[in-house]
Amino acid sequence: PDDAMEELSAAFSAIGLVEAPPQPPQDADSPSAPHGLALPGAAAPPLPFPADLVALAIQAATDLLHVDSASRGGLQLYRAAQEALATAVGALPEQPARSEVFEVLGEMDGSFVARTKRSWRPFVISILRLLGENPQRISELARAHRLALA
Repeated sequence: PDDAMEELSAAFSAIGLVEAPPQPPQDADSPSAPHGLALPGAAAPPLPFPADLVALAIQAATDLLHVDSASRGGLQLYRAAQEALATAVGALPEQPARSEVFEVLGEMDGSFVARTKRSWRPFVISILRLLGENPQRISELARAHRLALA
């Protein structure tokens, strides 16, 4: 279990979703140290998401993907799972990826048809990608739910 968590943390660090281990300070005269000033108005790079919050959001998205909205009571299950996902994403620090997930959630809600799971499930795959889920896991979930990957 610890190895899997370390692998997940390393994967998220590699793509910038979680904080990487601290690096030793660089000497100002070091050739790898940046020189010059930042351009005025240049946006700072987004901070990485905390791994535990990302894991919760990914789990909420996966739970939503498993909802059968076409079944009796499916609309309520969908709404509860969608709200849980929105809450989990809302707990993430403000940055572009978080905003993109909220945009996709809005698009998903706009195209939702309870009897047609394909009206909303592809959006969950997009959300998983935005959250940095493992591409192999996304492929497995897409196959299990008969969704095409773009």
